[in-house]
Amino acid sequence: MATGVACAAYVSGGRGPSGPLPVNLPRDPTDPDPPSQRICYCRDVDELTIRRAIRAGADSVERLAEATGASTGCGTCRYDLEKLLDEELPDRRTRT
Repeated sequence: MATGVACAAYVSGGRGPSGPLPVNLPRDPTDPDPPSQRICYCRDVDELTIRRAIRAGADSVERLAEATGASTGCGTCRYDLEKLLDEELPDRRTRT
Protein backbone atom coordinates (compact mmCIF):
# COMPACT_ATOMS: atom_id res chain seq x y z
CA MET A 1 0.00 0.00 0.00
CA ALA A 2 1.26 3.47 -0.82
CA THR A 3 0.32 5.06 2.49
CA GLY A 4 3.32 6.32 4.39
CA VAL A 5 5.56 6.64 1.34
CA ALA A 6 6.79 10.21 1.05
CA CYS A 7 6.38 11.50 -2.48
CA ALA A 8 9.16 13.24 -4.37
CA ALA A 9 7.28 16.56 -4.54
CA TYR A 10 6.93 16.77 -0.78
CA VAL A 11 10.45 15.60 0.01
CA SER A 12 11.92 18.09 -2.45
CA GLY A 13 9.93 20.96 -0.96
CA GLY A 14 6.78 20.76 -3.11
CA ARG A 15 4.62 23.72 -2.27
CA GLY A 16 0.93 24.45 -2.51
CA PRO A 17 -0.78 27.83 -2.64
CA SER A 18 0.04 28.58 0.99
CA GLY A 19 3.24 26.62 1.50
CA PRO A 20 4.15 22.96 1.88
CA LEU A 21 1.28 20.50 1.85
CA PRO A 22 2.28 17.66 4.21
CA VAL A 23 -0.35 15.24 2.98
CA ASN A 24 1.64 12.07 2.48
CA LEU A 25 2.75 11.41 6.03
CA PRO A 26 2.93 8.01 7.75
CA ARG A 27 -0.50 6.62 8.50
CA ASP A 28 -1.83 7.29 11.98
CA PRO A 29 -3.34 4.04 13.34
CA THR A 30 -6.20 6.04 14.87
CA ASP A 31 -7.07 7.62 11.50
CA PRO A 32 -10.66 6.66 10.57
CA ASP A 33 -9.88 6.66 6.82
CA PRO A 34 -9.03 3.13 5.62
CA PRO A 35 -6.04 2.41 3.36
CA SER A 36 -6.91 3.13 -0.24
CA GLN A 37 -6.14 2.08 -3.79
CA ARG A 38 -3.22 3.43 -5.76
CA ILE A 39 -4.15 6.20 -8.22
CA CYS A 40 -0.73 7.09 -9.65
CA TYR A 41 1.45 4.08 -10.32
CA CYS A 42 4.44 6.10 -11.58
CA ARG A 43 4.74 8.01 -8.30
CA ASP A 44 3.05 5.45 -6.01
CA VAL A 45 0.33 7.84 -4.78
CA ASP A 46 -2.89 6.46 -3.31
CA GLU A 47 -6.44 7.81 -3.25
CA LEU A 48 -6.34 8.86 0.40
CA THR A 49 -3.23 10.96 -0.25
CA ILE A 50 -4.98 12.69 -3.16
CA ARG A 51 -8.10 13.35 -1.08
CA ARG A 52 -6.01 14.76 1.77
CA ALA A 53 -4.20 17.07 -0.66
CA ILE A 54 -7.54 18.33 -2.00
CA ARG A 55 -8.80 18.95 1.54
CA ALA A 56 -5.55 20.81 2.28
CA GLY A 57 -6.12 23.21 -0.62
CA ALA A 58 -5.03 21.56 -3.86
CA ASP A 59 -7.90 22.47 -6.18
CA SER A 60 -6.55 21.51 -9.60
CA VAL A 61 -4.60 18.70 -11.23
CA GLU A 62 -1.57 20.99 -11.34
CA ARG A 63 -1.75 21.68 -7.61
CA LEU A 64 -2.25 17.97 -6.90
CA ALA A 65 0.88 17.30 -8.95
CA GLU A 66 2.81 19.86 -6.88
CA ALA A 67 1.54 18.45 -3.59
CA THR A 68 1.77 14.71 -4.26
CA GLY A 69 3.73 14.08 -7.46
CA ALA A 70 0.70 12.39 -9.03
CA SER A 71 0.40 12.82 -12.82
CA THR A 72 4.04 13.88 -13.19
CA GLY A 73 5.07 10.58 -14.78
CA CYS A 74 3.09 9.16 -17.69
CA GLY A 75 -0.01 11.26 -16.97
CA THR A 76 -2.61 8.52 -17.36
CA CYS A 77 -3.98 9.19 -13.86
CA ARG A 78 -5.11 12.74 -14.78
CA TYR A 79 -8.67 11.50 -15.40
CA ASP A 80 -8.77 9.92 -11.93
CA LEU A 81 -7.43 13.11 -10.37
CA GLU A 82 -10.15 15.13 -12.12
CA LYS A 83 -12.76 12.66 -10.88
CA LEU A 84 -11.51 12.92 -7.27
CA LEU A 85 -11.44 16.72 -7.53
CA ASP A 86 -15.06 16.66 -8.71
CA GLU A 87 -16.05 14.37 -5.83
CA GLU A 88 -14.29 16.45 -3.17
CA LEU A 89 -15.14 19.85 -4.67
CA PRO A 90 -18.49 19.40 -6.39
CA ASP A 91 -18.92 23.12 -7.16
CA ARG A 92 -15.46 23.69 -8.68
CA ARG A 93 -16.69 23.50 -12.29
CA THR A 94 -19.46 26.02 -11.64
CA ARG A 95 -17.20 28.68 -10.10
CA THR A 96 -16.87 31.93 -12.01
